[in-house]
Amino acid sequence: MAIIATIASCNTSDQPKESESKNKDSSNKPAIDVPAIIQDRKDTTKEPQIPEYKPDPNVKFDLKTSQNSDGTWGYSIWRVGDNHPYINQTHIPSVSGVKGFSTQDKAVKAGNFVISKLQKNSGMPRVSPQELDSLGVLK
Repeated sequence: MAIIATIASCNTSDQPKESESKNKDSSNKPAIDVPAIIQDRKDTTKEPQIPEYKPDPNVKFDLKTSQNSDGTWGYSIWRVGDNHPYINQTHIPSVSGVKGFSTQDKAVKAGNFVISKLQKNSGMPRVSPQELDSLGVLK
């Protein structure tokens, strides 16, 4: 028993008492209770669940074209009733570089294609370079 008491007294004598530790810290820094950081353990490898979007057949869109400062053309798509563009596309989408359509007719063709996708697809439409090429708006 004497051995156990000696070992226990040696282990605690080297460490300051809890009240001494608090007094030491409070002399150097103000005592602030900082909550422990709780890590969110959600699986971040999964794709986020996006709610299903069903297009409203009653929503109407208008297409407006505009000429860029370099002489090329872009388009904007407006939902009827809104006071701002729903999509503002000043350059050809999905191709490298920032270059507008060469003619107003090509911008109209591409814009109408995007409107058709908006009316039947979910969410924001994606346009591939192949689709634009099949429309004849890239050259």
